[in-house]
Amino acid sequence: MRIEINCAVCGSNNFELADAQTDACTVSCADCGHIIGTMGELKAKLAEEVLGRSQKGASTSVHR
Repeated sequence: MRIEINCAVCGSNNFELADAQTDACTVSCADCGHIIGTMGELKAKLAEEVLGRSQKGASTSVHR
């Protein structure tokens, strides 16, 4: 499974993190500077995507 988060402005997946990498630190696009959100928000978005894909896979798989 490959999950990618892209900048809503330029589509890049290159990010810059603040020096203090806590859940409160800001994550921004390394290409255009758009603020993506906080590290905590990014983690939550990734977890939501993983869980959503896992649930889809479980509901479409065939059990014998």
